[in-house]
Amino acid sequence: MKVIVKIRSIIFLFSVILISILTFQGCTNKQTNEKPKPINLTFESHGSTLQGVFYPGNFNQPSSTVILLHGYPGGRTAPLGLGAKLMNAGINALFFNCRGVYDSEGIFTVRNYLQDVTAAVNFLHSTAMTDGFGVDTTNLSILGWSFGGSMAFIGSIDNPSLKNVITVEAGDFGHIAREFQTDEKTLKVYKHILSKTMSDSGQVKGLGPDDTIDEIIQMEKQLDLVLNAEHLANKNILIIAGWKDEGTLENQILPLFRALQKHKAKNVEIEMFNDGHRFKNVREELADVIIEWIKKNTVITQ
Repeated sequence: MKVIVKIRSIIFLFSVILISILTFQGCTNKQTNEKPKPINLTFESHGSTLQGVFYPGNFNQPSSTVILLHGYPGGRTAPLGLGAKLMNAGINALFFNCRGVYDSEGIFTVRNYLQDVTAAVNFLHSTAMTDGFGVDTTNLSILGWSFGGSMAFIGSIDNPSLKNVITVEAGDFGHIAREFQTDEKTLKVYKHILSKTMSDSGQVKGLGPDDTIDEIIQMEKQLDLVLNAEHLANKNILIIAGWKDEGTLENQILPLFRALQKHKAKNVEIEMFNDGHRFKNVREELADVIIEWIKKNTVITQ
């Protein structure tokens, strides 16, 4: 199934047609009780078209919805196989690639990525998604893996409707920004990754390794999860980490967890798995923990 969706707020007629198409699609599935399937779609962010996939959890009633953010440099399917697993559990999931990544238009920058998170939130609030696909905007969550985990945390601060934040091996790019300035080995590793993905691979259209690293350094305080713990304390937070990813765990995840406790976070949990950064051996268990937590922390509005 493939539905191409474009939201352009300045073109009213186009928006009306879009909403009608999506509402019809949703109603058709409601009437036939067809098993939900992933739907390819697009939405707009600051003049660029972003490519995504919507995993509809339930056409017959309002459903909680999760925005899924991939680790760098992204991919064409949802991270860690979570899109289909959430959908099959009756939870909507929206996965997208930010500007400049794979088939999404525009240029990749960290600032653009954060703006794209807000664009995704606005898209979920559109009538096309609330009426056509049962998105309950009072129960929006964001889930990010690796670099996407950092974007999930920081992106949720400017989007109050994102009440639930789930991160899997989230990187703290405030900490990493400081490493760029003090640790030549870390700087070399990240430059290699950026060079490889911004070459002719077609993965990322970016500013280049040096400018990207400069941007992260300039944004150090904005990206620092520990410094922003006070602004995250009012969220429901699930932090997932692997015992075998020692560098991230010791230097980035545990300091954030302690900072959230210091600021009396209202609801923060941490789950540990005996696996590494990619969670290759515990995907089923990982999904079960996430699904159980989402259902526990959402109350669907009828």
